Amino acid sequence: MKMSYRIPLMTTALLLAAGCTSMRDSTPIRDEVADKGITITRSLPKKLPGKTSPVPDAQYVLVNADSGIVVLADFANPIPFVNELVVGKWNQHKANQFKDHLTQVDPYLIATERLAGSPLLGAHTNALHLMPLVYMMECEDGRYRLTLVFRVEGNTWLGRYLYHLPTTYTVAEMKSEAPLAMETLREELVTGCDTLRNLMERDARGEWAHPGTKVDIGSYHLVGADMLGLLPAHLVQYRNAELLEEGKDYAVVRSRGDLKAAGNAGALVFGVHYF
Repeated sequence: MKMSYRIPLMTTALLLAAGCTSMRDSTPIRDEVADKGITITRSLPKKLPGKTSPVPDAQYVLVNADSGIVVLADFANPIPFVNELVVGKWNQHKANQFKDHLTQVDPYLIATERLAGSPLLGAHTNALHLMPLVYMMECEDGRYRLTLVFRVEGNTWLGRYLYHLPTTYTVAEMKSEAPLAMETLREELVTGCDTLRNLMERDARGEWAHPGTKVDIGSYHLVGADMLGLLPAHLVQYRNAELLEEGKDYAVVRSRGDLKAAGNAGALVFGVHYF
C-alpha cells in the first residue's frame, strides 16, 4: 500500500476521466440500523462490478486485469459486444480453474466462527445481511492480491469493511500445487475476520464519529493494472479518504467510492479499509 497527503492534478484529471463519478459516501453503522442486528449470509452481491468473475460455488470473486486476451479480441473483432463475450468467457474460464482448491478455504464458515458472540448479530426478520467474500485482484506484476470483504446490506444502509491480506500469490500458488499457500490463506482470513469484527463493532459504538485526517490512498489491492491504458496502477490514488487510525505497521481508512466502477478501476475503494 502507498499513502500520501498530496496527489498531482494531472492524476486527478485522469481518474475523473476514467469514470470515477458516481461516488458513494461510506458512513458508520447508524444506531437504528445496528439495532436490527446482522445475520451472516452465504451469497454474493446481486450485482458484481464489471470485469469480475465469480469462482463457482465459492465466496471468491476474480478481478481481471485487461490482459493480452483483450488486445487479441479487439484486434480480431472490432464489434464491441462480441469482444465482451469473448473476454468474459476467457475470464470466467480463469476463475473456474480456482474452484477445486479455493472451496477448501471458505470465508463464510470462517466468518461464522469468528463472529460468534458478536453483539451485532441478531435474528430479526429485518436484520441486515452480512456477506463475507474475497476479491482476488489480478495485478500487473503477475501476482494476486486478496481482500476479505464484509459487505453489510440493509434497506436503507450499505457498508463495507475490507481487510487487505498481506501475502500475495502466483497463479500456481492459488491452485492445488501449493497446499502451504492455502494454509497461509486460511490463517490470514481468520485474522482478517477478527479484524473486521473489531472494526464493525467499534464503528457501531461510534468510536470514529468525528472526521479523520484527510489522506490520499493507493494500492495494488484497489487497482491492479493500468486504467484504460492511461495511468499505471502504482500511480493511481484516491483523494480525501479519512485516516481513522494509524499504528506502526497498519492503517485504518474510510473512503467514499464508486460502486459502479469496474473491478479493476476502483470498485473496491468504497468502505472502511484495514491496510
